[in-house]
Amino acid sequence: MTRRRIDITNIVEVLMSDNIHRTAAAAVSEGQIVELEITDMTDDGKGLGRLSGLAVFVVGAVPGDKVSARITGLKKRYAIAETVELLEPSAARVQPPCPYYKECGGCSMLELTYEEQLRIKRRNIITKLERIGALENPTVRDVIGAYADSESNIAGANAVLERRKSALSSRNSELTPESAYADSEFRNVESNSEAEAADTEITSRSSESNIRGSDIGTIDQGSELENQGFKSENQDSESNIAGAADAMGAESGTSFESAAHEPMFRYRNKAEFAVAIMGSGPLVGFNKRGSNKIVDCTDCLLQKRATMAAANAIRKLLRGKLISVYDARHGNGFLRGFTIKVCEGTGEMMLIFTGTSKQLPNAEKVIYTISDAIDAVSTDEEPYFLQSVVVEVNKAKDIRETATAYEVVAGSNTVTDITGGGMKFEISAPAFYQVNTKQMIKLYAKVREYACLKGGETVFDLYCGIGTIGLSMASEAGMIIGIESVKNAVIDANRNAVINGIVNARYYAGRAEQMMPRLLDKEDKLFVDYIDETAPKIAILDPPRAGCDEALLRAAASCDVDKIVYVSCDPGTLARDVKVLGELGYEFIEATPVDMFVATMHVETVALLSKLDVDKHIDVEIKLDELDLTSAESKATYAQIKKYILEKFDLKVSTLYIAQIKKKCGIALREHYNKSKKEKQVIPQCTPEKEEAIMDALRHFKMI
Repeated sequence: MTRRRIDITNIVEVLMSDNIHRTAAAAVSEGQIVELEITDMTDDGKGLGRLSGLAVFVVGAVPGDKVSARITGLKKRYAIAETVELLEPSAARVQPPCPYYKECGGCSMLELTYEEQLRIKRRNIITKLERIGALENPTVRDVIGAYADSESNIAGANAVLERRKSALSSRNSELTPESAYADSEFRNVESNSEAEAADTEITSRSSESNIRGSDIGTIDQGSELENQGFKSENQDSESNIAGAADAMGAESGTSFESAAHEPMFRYRNKAEFAVAIMGSGPLVGFNKRGSNKIVDCTDCLLQKRATMAAANAIRKLLRGKLISVYDARHGNGFLRGFTIKVCEGTGEMMLIFTGTSKQLPNAEKVIYTISDAIDAVSTDEEPYFLQSVVVEVNKAKDIRETATAYEVVAGSNTVTDITGGGMKFEISAPAFYQVNTKQMIKLYAKVREYACLKGGETVFDLYCGIGTIGLSMASEAGMIIGIESVKNAVIDANRNAVINGIVNARYYAGRAEQMMPRLLDKEDKLFVDYIDETAPKIAILDPPRAGCDEALLRAAASCDVDKIVYVSCDPGTLARDVKVLGELGYEFIEATPVDMFVATMHVETVALLSKLDVDKHIDVEIKLDELDLTSAESKATYAQIKKYILEKFDLKVSTLYIAQIKKKCGIALREHYNKSKKEKQVIPQCTPEKEEAIMDALRHFKMI
């Protein structure tokens, strides 16, 4: 493998930039008004400008703006500011069509044209691949956008509609809770990235746009939104941006100038809601980015109308005290949050209550109320209905802990979706499913294109979930072998293979780095003889936001896979893993982003890597003395890194945080002898400020 030579001039530039940052920071004071040109943005919606080389993150600014801003926070290498006056607006600036935009922060790019959103996302991927992945001029195709008026989004609409209507008409009484009448139908009842890019281009961080909230949230009284109760405000709004602006922003005076191509909204098929009880009443909504405060939201532009109708019904139930909210301070109450899943292809909906017990309080009345609310907003074009109600039992102090049980309160234990290609997927409560169904189809099409199956290949579907990717290409492969650590997902995957009549797919529960070699080892009891040893092997990787375990990458390489198709939801971890795979003999070919998350910095990326031809490739080893570097300069101890950061940034960082950032940058780590053996543990994640400080230290010690 050809390795890049380290450019000494880059090291000099970094050292010089440190002096520039210190000088610039010394010349700025809190409260000072400065003029800035905004060149980039962070994933939480702050604009990035520079003042004599010092990075300034500006609230209320977007790329292309010229602003007057007040410095509100000052660090050694960056500053925080808020917009005082918009001197010259960006050509890409638009008025956001959501009254919650400023308070929520989930849609960090809603003030930009859709074309600009896609441009920034692509550039962010390129920057990460270059900076973290050590690639020169990586090939990254244009982002596959989610356009509201695209033919791919409306094709097959009639077929989907017919499936929904059929499912609705044939719905039985499954949803009736056990405590209700055995044969009854539904009845009417009473109604952070602040420190990112201090000396490099700004790059995004991984965080969900809509996340499950903390147990008890607070909200600033001065910004509290008027509780509008049960009724959804935009039930009759149009599906385009202009219609959404009229419906959602009339009271706040918002408007929106439609771009040539409008982005798709109402695209999320999954929403995770936080709840709390305040003196003003119940809060049902989403956590404000970087905070435990809950934004009480009666409508979200990203969610289905049926989803918001159900959420507003739950707010009404909370107000009527039919459901109690968990109080972390006193350890009592039931509801900690809830999740709603929607199947676009069938209209089926699943409601998952995260609660402290198996029993749903006032189950019958609760279910009927929510079902009636969904029915009230359902139309002939969107006939959604409640198919499953589940309680996710979680008694842990931290809601992020894994649930101890899933109890079906009413209806079925799964919901079924049908994709544009006619494939059926059963989805259980804990199972992962792409949140944007229409874009999922485009994503999987790109995966199949990169896999370029000729027939007969063995495809390893790693982090397979419920089998959606592997099953979508089973007809073109010899054998699909899926591996997933979540047992319930493996059950779903094997069941999905059966219901789709697919006989050449097998799914296994376990860690892929352990299972994959054993399945191919004739001397191991797990060896499967139905795999053609002579057939080419392809690995599909679809890891969570944290990326792949390095052991898995090494296992894939040791199994001699010819091609790797990597599906990533975080450019940073993708770049890190691409670097590792490069060291293992796999060449990055190209990547194509797919916009699964309109109006946010998040983007899904499909990357293609191919095994290098050793006969045509030359390994070049660069010795330290060629670079005039000593081993001590190239490898600093954790103590040295901590000391450097404390002296320069006045920050204390843990060994854990340093290890996280080293791993993110592709620096090999030794296995810790005292590492916890728990498979599911809550691990604190390094903050943006400390990550930037650690990155600076790694650059200082010439480790990256």
